[in-house]
Amino acid sequence: MRIIRSAWLHPGSWLWIFLFAIPFVFWWYGGGGTLPQEIVILPGSELTANELHLVVVGLPPTRLWLSGALKATGGMNLFQSSGTVQEVIDYVLHDGGVPIVAHPWVGRVFDQPEALFLLGGPFAMEILPGEDASLAIWDGLLAERIRTGGPPVWGVASDDAHDESSMGRRFVVAKCAGPDEQSVLEALRAGRFYASTGPLLRDLGLEGGRVVILLEQPGKLRFVGLGGKVLARGMGTRAEYLPQGDEGYVRVEVEFPGPAWVFTQPFFVDGPGCVSNPYTGEGVWLRGNLHSHSDRSDGELSRREMVEWYAAHGFGFVSVTDHMGWVWTGAKRSSL
Repeated sequence: MRIIRSAWLHPGSWLWIFLFAIPFVFWWYGGGGTLPQEIVILPGSELTANELHLVVVGLPPTRLWLSGALKATGGMNLFQSSGTVQEVIDYVLHDGGVPIVAHPWVGRVFDQPEALFLLGGPFAMEILPGEDASLAIWDGLLAERIRTGGPPVWGVASDDAHDESSMGRRFVVAKCAGPDEQSVLEALRAGRFYASTGPLLRDLGLEGGRVVILLEQPGKLRFVGLGGKVLARGMGTRAEYLPQGDEGYVRVEVEFPGPAWVFTQPFFVDGPGCVSNPYTGEGVWLRGNLHSHSDRSDGELSRREMVEWYAAHGFGFVSVTDHMGWVWTGAKRSSL
């Protein structure tokens, strides 16, 4: 693993901390008063280049800067990230954050979505529930990881909220050991969450080797395997599927009237009776949004207003991921 380290942070450069970093901290996190206690606030940012946007959850921008993943510019943005996509992902993973490839379906990521296959390490990508193109990219990545023996790629639904009208539309529901920052991050890293555009599940997991899903309201269910192949269909408030051993993985999509969607993370299948369950263990289900913008970048609401809105609407965690500049070194495809 290649980790970015700072080349410019020599003793004389500590002057930058007092000139730029400390004012930046007060500006970025300022606002005064006490934020709602009933919601977990995850630090985050969206590293932004023309070709790719990478949401980073669990690491504040100042921590990225002090370890060299961001560099001081002295310009209006104060800080920018530099390095290849893989270098930044490696750093975020090394320091315990969750890297999420943002909105890959809009054509700003790469000329060809297959370029995502060149990226290594466990990361997540945003999925647009009900949109076949984004699901096809995800299924392609999952198939490639199985072929190469690589770690999983998790699918995330996010608001990418910029104003109140775009809040609460898409979110994840994570099975957390407790309502605290580290428990939420551990659940996200382990894939113990599902994504939704509104409906909630009663439960899901493995029972007797079968993938079982329980719904709060009736829906149309599809069990999906390697390459997006539909393995089975169902309807109602409960469905199950017994893997035969050659599926590669099994994930579940549910369509509700509206339409509205839920999709689960993959249950990887290594052979008959060998199915991994990402939803193991006891925990509390918390709803959360991992991608939103305040008036510190291109949003309309203050950070306080955004956090208070999500807390008032039943969310258990939120990350306000305002834009940070990213100087992406190297060519699009050859220097990932």
